[in-house]
Amino acid sequence: MSEDASDDDDDAVLARLFVEELSAQLAALGEGAPPEATRRALHKLKGSAGLVGHRALGETFARLERRVVAGDEAALREAEAVTRSTLAALREGRPVPLATWPAPPDDLRSSALDPTLSEGYRGAMLDRLARLDAALATTTPEDGALAAYREIHSIKGAALAVGDEVVAWFTHGLEERLLGTHAHRGDAERALREVARHRAVLAEMIIEPDVALAALRVDADVVRTSLRPRGELPLPPRRPPTARAPADSRGPKVGDATVRVGADTLQEVFDRLARLGQVPGPLGAGVADLRESAEVARSIQRALLEARRRIGPPRPWGPPAAAVDAIEQGGDRLAELASRLERVADRIRSARARVSSDATAAQTNIATMRTTSALDLFERIQAAALADARRVGRPLEVEIEGAETLLDRELAEALVDPLLQLARNAIAHGLEAPGERVARGKPAAGLLRLRAEATSGSLTLAVEDDGAGVDVAEVRRKAVERGTLTPEHAGLLDDVRLLAFLFRPGFSTRDDADLLAGRGLGLGVVLRATHRLGGTLRLRTRRGFGLSATISLPSGASLLDVLWVRAGSVTVAIPSAHVLAVEPPDPRAACLAHLLGLAPSMAPRATLRIGARPHAEADAAVVSVDDVGSRDEVHLRAIEPIVRATGPWAAAVAWGDEIRMSLDPQAVIDLANAARANP
Repeated sequence: MSEDASDDDDDAVLARLFVEELSAQLAALGEGAPPEATRRALHKLKGSAGLVGHRALGETFARLERRVVAGDEAALREAEAVTRSTLAALREGRPVPLATWPAPPDDLRSSALDPTLSEGYRGAMLDRLARLDAALATTTPEDGALAAYREIHSIKGAALAVGDEVVAWFTHGLEERLLGTHAHRGDAERALREVARHRAVLAEMIIEPDVALAALRVDADVVRTSLRPRGELPLPPRRPPTARAPADSRGPKVGDATVRVGADTLQEVFDRLARLGQVPGPLGAGVADLRESAEVARSIQRALLEARRRIGPPRPWGPPAAAVDAIEQGGDRLAELASRLERVADRIRSARARVSSDATAAQTNIATMRTTSALDLFERIQAAALADARRVGRPLEVEIEGAETLLDRELAEALVDPLLQLARNAIAHGLEAPGERVARGKPAAGLLRLRAEATSGSLTLAVEDDGAGVDVAEVRRKAVERGTLTPEHAGLLDDVRLLAFLFRPGFSTRDDADLLAGRGLGLGVVLRATHRLGGTLRLRTRRGFGLSATISLPSGASLLDVLWVRAGSVTVAIPSAHVLAVEPPDPRAACLAHLLGLAPSMAPRATLRIGARPHAEADAAVVSVDDVGSRDEVHLRAIEPIVRATGPWAAAVAWGDEIRMSLDPQAVIDLANAARANP
């Protein structure tokens, strides 16, 4: 008998024994079986699956065992179902029905982490992701692959230690792709490209595992079955901030966690100072009331003095002396009261100025401790982008604009993942090969521009490339081909709405897109990260000239200069930097009250020209308002999703005893343009 035949016989024996083991342990997995018996059965099946070479199945049994130990009752039922389906497949000679990484296994579920460990765990994970980025940017592929393997192995170990099954599963798949690749340059380069493609998904799994799993499952289903996804038009909604990354995970620079401070306490102090900074507003109104009251007292005094003059001196046949004295004393007291009111008003005005100055200075000092420059953030993106470009053989130049822009450290750390994904998306899908660029009259090296711009209370970051751009006509064709849109509906959509399809998992203009190869999943990760920060994400393209992705969000770290306007029955704030002009009433302008769902006054008193970008005429719209008020500096407060969904609201403003709303300029422009297009 040959050696190969002997090996085949051994495999057949092992397969038969494994089927017998599955049958034997199935009884311990039925409904009502004690958890300890189930755990022992799963432990045995895990080992048996490994012996016969069913590694993925062994990992499934291991996960189910851990869930049983953790008290997950659903794991008991799933264990029985997996065992039965595996047994049936083996008896019928079919492959074991398991998903292939990175498609998630059916049994994989996220689990709640121990609250005492979760914050430190997430901070440590963000630190490791920063080190993984450094490994991916290493010039020598062999060194980079080895360093990346070590970091991913560390992430996997930390995930298993706290019971994070989702991250442990995903990093195990990345480990397998890196294992041993550092020995050969070609293998190392391919492995690093693979890890870079999955980097954004890994970050999403750490932050929102359920969302990441759902996106992977949708993408896997599209690739596997070529189903045509249907549903609502995938326009990116606006959402306010929800859960932020733990504040104690920040360090002196983006990705540098060598120093940890009590950032939660710092945030609480900052919030208290923000509330204190609101005091000067109502105090100013109080000063005005006091001065008005003093003027009323003086006018009454003058009236009494005039009455006293007309009465003349007391006479035996006239008014008694006591009445005249009472009038004179009343006038003197009113004069004294008016002077006292004016002195109190002066003291309050001085105190208001001190409170405003001290609160602003203290906020600035704390904000300085919490801030970093856009350069720190962009240098990290630049290093990763240049490394990715080297791996795919595309020369790249990176330009940075607004490097001196300051932003909150926590915000900067949260922006690393979306900006990294946008840069990698530009390299993978936007920039042409050098020969193709030269043939089109472009420089051989592609251009990636990273831009930051801050105004009072808002922050804009953009990733722009000079590549081929997106063929919007092809997006329209794909949407119709997949059945998502009818030809009639597709013909009515503008470019911005059609580009929104690129956020949909599984949607790609590439015919050969496999799991994670198209734009959809990566851009979806960027969109979700932007929403968590309360921002908006917009794509713009010119076919043949590139794609720009712009993230706009509130900076939350400074006072916002606003213009108060009245629309119908409410007074709302608009960021002053976005008000390009205040003009006379124009009957052609969209009515702001109508856009807000309110009844306007009979005669609007002004028209505002509102720009999407501060001080920029591009992307502007005109709206009419019922009245224009003063300019003030205010602090914005986050609002709940249910409130934001009722209108183009950006934030709330505490104004004395009143809560007013601040408008999102871009949302107002979108509503005005829609009203103009559909009068």
